[in-house]
Amino acid sequence: MLFGTVQASADSSTIVVFPFENVTNDRTLDWIGEGISQLIIERLQQEDGTLTFSREERLGAFEKLGIPETTTVSRATALKLGWDMGADHVVTGRFAGTADNFQIVARVVDMDAGAATEVTIEGKLQDVIPLSMSVAWRILKKAVPDTVSPEADYTARPPVPRSAFENYIRGILATDDQARVHFLESADRLDPADHGAAFQLGRDYFDQKDYANSAKWLRKLAARHGIHVPSLVADRRVEQQDATMPEPLPLTVPEPSSEPELVR
Repeated sequence: MLFGTVQASADSSTIVVFPFENVTNDRTLDWIGEGISQLIIERLQQEDGTLTFSREERLGAFEKLGIPETTTVSRATALKLGWDMGADHVVTGRFAGTADNFQIVARVVDMDAGAATEVTIEGKLQDVIPLSMSVAWRILKKAVPDTVSPEADYTARPPVPRSAFENYIRGILATDDQARVHFLESADRLDPADHGAAFQLGRDYFDQKDYANSAKWLRKLAARHGIHVPSLVADRRVEQQDATMPEPLPLTVPEPSSEPELVR
């Protein structure tokens, strides 16, 4: 689902997940709110019974209302955005505590029933990734009560290294191009098995018309995982490809022999 969009079907539950609010006293942890949201989104996107909006789709909804992408929206605004996006379930939340007593609380609103329930997970801050996976499974149970996916599929899943995860999230949140590249390249170096950072770098460079670097990262992505280069490239107009553009990007590559393990 990294390159896809949500298209609801009659038997699927659509879910939109917002960044979790940092209610600790440590502002250096603000990135974790987006990180928890992103982990939940990308894990739920793998479930057959759900259609989960991507971060990019959520930001598109922000833009329509003139909301800056780094804004922590109120519950009322989250519900409005969820309604406008056609979501069946709206997930907001918060995280609190200390390094040794860390807590994640997710609030799941059933838009049809008009009812909200909360999910709480506690542990250590260093375990924020597996804790987020536990939250994701509990959200799944709320949205799709008859799911057959066991919790072990979430909690036993090998997590991305936290150092790579932190760099990736800081990268997608960075507004400075140089900082963004630094964080995303660090994430890719720390976890080359994951394709999120390479894709983001390829897309960012393309949007900056730095076609040589865009080609480098997108080809690296295709070579590693056998992934089709997303429609982002195919949809760009030919006239954007000036003299600095290298030979055309391969838009189709062989299918992988097995699915890559994706956490982000």
